[in-house]
Order: sequence, then structure tokens, then C-alpha cells
Amino acid sequence: MQDMNPVPTASLPTLVLIHGLFSSPLEFALTSQTLRSRGVSFDCLRIPGYTLADRSRPSTWRDWVHAASAALDARYGPEEPIVRGGLCVGGALAIALAAEALPQWVCGVAVL
Repeated sequence: MQDMNPVPTASLPTLVLIHGLFSSPLEFALTSQTLRSRGVSFDCLRIPGYTLADRSRPSTWRDWVHAASAALDARYGPEEPIVRGGLCVGGALAIALAAEALPQWVCGVAVL
């Protein structure tokens, strides 16, 4: 299987993707090939209580937003500009994360 988290390139901000509810980053397998071929660096988040493999405990919308925010904080500096993106409920989470971020650190939002 191909690496779902390639090394970022310096020319473009990283696109951080959030999959649909109770799915996994593998949801972006086909999309990742196109992104990679165009030189776009991307990252697919795993969110505790939201990702398919982690359905062990009940979660709320707020839990998902906090967990996604924590995952971003763990991988990216607070001043590193990134594009937030997502599919279905993941898109709504991406919008929520962008709304909570300082505007100068949001390069865009991509929602499917």
C-alpha cells in the first residue's frame, strides 16, 4: 500500500484531510494519487472516537473537533499555514477547525 502521508514540499502549504464519519484515511487513496502527481503535500488525520478503528467510546461533535484540533497541534506548529479539507462530516470538521484558527494561518478550506 502507498504511503498516505508523503513528505511535504516547500512550495505549497500542506493540505490536511479529514475523512468521513467512521471511515479512515484510506478513503483518500485515489485522491492521494492525484495530489501526489501534482506535487501537493497532504496529511490524512486519524481522530480518536471518529476514525473507523477507534469506535470504542461514544463521542460528540465537540469531542471530534477537540481531537482533530489536538491532532493538528501535534503535527503542525501554531503558525504553520495549512489548508484544511475533508469529506462529508470531515468537511464540516475542517470548516470548524478553520473557523477556530487565526485567519493568517488558514490558507484555504477544501470540502467534498
